[in-house]
Amino acid sequence: MEFDLGKIGSDVQGKSIQTIIHKLIQAPIPQGWNSQIPNRNGFQINMDHKYFWKKEIGWQTGVKLGTFDTSQSVLCFDGEKFLVLSLMELY
Repeated sequence: MEFDLGKIGSDVQGKSIQTIIHKLIQAPIPQGWNSQIPNRNGFQINMDHKYFWKKEIGWQTGVKLGTFDTSQSVLCFDGEKFLVLSLMELY
């Protein structure tokens, strides 16, 4: 389980940090900051459970609750890739 607290919006100074990095690497100055999302505090709790019958076969379930993402997922691992069995936004 993990718990996160954070903030989004112009208060976190993304524009100034991104501009400094772009100047350092000589990239074009970023545009679009006038349409920045509003300032908002947030929290997130993520819970995952993994179970494997064998080293390469198993499943994983996850639940995310918070102001940024509230969803659940069920994945199955077949040894080569994860297969999405269920992915649902919860409200």
